[in-house]
Amino acid sequence: MLDAGLRVTFRHFWTLFFIAAVVTVPLHLIYVFSWHGVVGLRELAPQIQELPPGRQVHFVGASDIEHARIALWVLDLVELALVPFALRAARAAIAADERGEVPTALGGWRGAFGRKERLLPSLHAWLLGALLVGVVVGVLLDGVGRMLAEPWGPNWSYVILGLTQGCARAAGAAFFLGPVAANSQPRSASKLSHGVLP
Repeated sequence: MLDAGLRVTFRHFWTLFFIAAVVTVPLHLIYVFSWHGVVGLRELAPQIQELPPGRQVHFVGASDIEHARIALWVLDLVELALVPFALRAARAAIAADERGEVPTALGGWRGAFGRKERLLPSLHAWLLGALLVGVVVGVLLDGVGRMLAEPWGPNWSYVILGLTQGCARAAGAAFFLGPVAANSQPRSASKLSHGVLP
């Protein structure tokens, strides 16, 4: 099931990527612009946290780092809360392709709120595999994004970091959404089991 679901993911990768990216990229850009001082000095965060109260480096103190960390946790929770709706959007996009239509991210999100179905699929063993693949892809691309942001310095690195983190999470989400959406649709599940879908 996971193997067949990944084939569906590769077929619809860009649609699934943009379904996630319309959420993750804006959220991460908002975060890095809101906390640009902290993000720009992320390499110095351990040293800044050891400073006495009231001491700052480029207007960033230990409390700012702690608040930025809490804001990132909130961002993570918001993204997790939107996963069921992203699954609906992915299902709608895959269903559109099965009907012979052109699947799009916008059409998927429109279909996400027009479909009456359960938000989350039943728990299966392949679900853990899809989650693992998505996390590994996201973590690897996030590491690449951090390397790309380093040469830009504190004044611009936060913009690059926000874009790459949003894109890394969208790519990881695509590798989770594809198998789960394909295997949790009645028609797709039967087609996948017979190897009809490429």
